[in-house]
Amino acid sequence: MKRSKVLLTFLFSILTAAAVFAGCGSSPEDTQSAKPIKIGATAGPNAEILEEVQKEAKKEGINIEIVEFNEYIQPNVALANKDLAMNVYQHEQFLKNSIKNNNYEFTSIGATYLLPYGLFSNRYKSFTEVPDGSKVAIPNDPTNGGRGLALLEKAGLIRLKPGVGAAAGVNDVIENKHNLQIIELEAAQLPRALNDLDLVAIPGNYVLSAGLNLKDALLVEDNKSPFTIVAVVRSEDKDNAVYKKIVQIYQSDAVRQFVTNKYGGNVVPGF
Repeated sequence: MKRSKVLLTFLFSILTAAAVFAGCGSSPEDTQSAKPIKIGATAGPNAEILEEVQKEAKKEGINIEIVEFNEYIQPNVALANKDLAMNVYQHEQFLKNSIKNNNYEFTSIGATYLLPYGLFSNRYKSFTEVPDGSKVAIPNDPTNGGRGLALLEKAGLIRLKPGVGAAAGVNDVIENKHNLQIIELEAAQLPRALNDLDLVAIPGNYVLSAGLNLKDALLVEDNKSPFTIVAVVRSEDKDNAVYKKIVQIYQSDAVRQFVTNKYGGNVVPGF
């Protein structure tokens, strides 16, 4: 009887120690950092920079799984559906528009890089050569189309309603002295339109993925543009320490050096 009591006491001690050990284990965020964190990015520089972030994050014990997209709508759909923990492909203006139109509960938790727009032509070397009635392509999605129109205005080819900013649409053109035919296309199709159209406003990620270079553009968006790519999460996760750490990795010297070496002036820091 005495022996049985000693044995029971021993077993109870083991179970108690195990419970204490479990209670002192990893916090939810520590456990989360060991799991694959799914982050969405569009093809080209956004995905390539994320690959470098993935390498650096691994050194910190953070396991990132990259989900690549070829258009601008699905990354936000996937985030809303909790198929992603974060996406890094859109600027603040695009984010605001998506939230407004879809009632997304999203929050930007930090800035990453800017991919400047370029206004390209395979037919002309300067805007003075562009004839009346020329066909010009811009992206067909809100805000990105506005960026294309802003470039045309900067080139002196059109004039927009004052104050419309990134929300500008074709209907906001109040002066078109060259009678340009402005065509709206899916962003991924824009580089392929260069051989068929006179001028094409191409987003930075598609400039690079198409093998183009901003040095060859007739006009490039200013580096002070408000269109820096941001890291976006569901608002409920805005204070997540692991996600904030990922943003810090984006802004690290190691990633900055990678971007400088790989892209030169085609991609610039936005922080």
